[in-house]
Amino acid sequence: WRFFTEHFCQAHQTRFGLDVTGASNLGELQEKLRSTCMVRRVKSQVLPELPAKTHAMLPMALPRDAQKQYDRVEADVVGWMAQRAANDAEFLASIADLDPAAQEQARAERGRDAAYRAAQAETLVKMEQLKQVAAAGKLDAVKQWAADFLESGEKLVVFAWHTAVVDEFAREFGAPSITGQTPLVARQAAVDRFQTDPECKVIVCNIQAGGVGITLTASSNVLFVEYPWNPGLLDQAADRTHRIGQHYPVTIWQSVAAGTVEEDILETIGQKRSVIVQATDAQGDGAGAGSVMNEVVRRLLERRQQKGV
Repeated sequence: WRFFTEHFCQAHQTRFGLDVTGASNLGELQEKLRSTCMVRRVKSQVLPELPAKTHAMLPMALPRDAQKQYDRVEADVVGWMAQRAANDAEFLASIADLDPAAQEQARAERGRDAAYRAAQAETLVKMEQLKQVAAAGKLDAVKQWAADFLESGEKLVVFAWHTAVVDEFAREFGAPSITGQTPLVARQAAVDRFQTDPECKVIVCNIQAGGVGITLTASSNVLFVEYPWNPGLLDQAADRTHRIGQHYPVTIWQSVAAGTVEEDILETIGQKRSVIVQATDAQGDGAGAGSVMNEVVRRLLERRQQKGV
């Protein structure tokens, strides 16, 4: 672990503990993977006839009241994170004099501690709360953008994370929807209606429930209202339109609440994708959810410190 993180992850100590989120020597890593355990083919290699896929950002300013609410929630979240970072720094200082093997054992024991695991889970809860507030603040603007887009006569696939957001969009546009609660028969009926009915211009899907196993090639436009922590889920959902049967270039519209954690999430996902490409010479599923969230947390803490908050 120590060799791998130092050689391939640019491991280094920060005020928040050991940072292993970097990337280095990726050509060497790719060579080791391909020579030992990895055979990989990507969509562009096996389906070269597919049209291009483009990502487009849709920055949206939050209304004043929504911005104030977001700032309050962010301050609360960052304060809690800062206290956790201080605890982590104190723990690292307490084991600094131990030999490397003893340090790794101490970290492993701490990772098994129930209170530590509970704090890790609480981190996810608080970050999800921050994401929800950001998404809620831009919701009216996103719906207006979708309404304007539909004036073109083209169909649109909409993805969101929370069921309440999926339901709200489905009601707004009289659209079929797919969530984790949708029965299989109703799920297929929703897909068939969108694929075959020229009057059905929108389908709204939960990213997890509608992000795999279905084909939505009746549209070449995908709108994301919310985002998961796992980049692989994001890419799989977008590819419901970018598959066999698609004849037009696909555009992935990414709505983002300006000045919020959504900017950090999308930027981090883009950077992690780049690392995966360099390490595997392929477009992969991106980094894991934990990797993305940890990087976003780090960005939040540093930005608040720079502001002197």
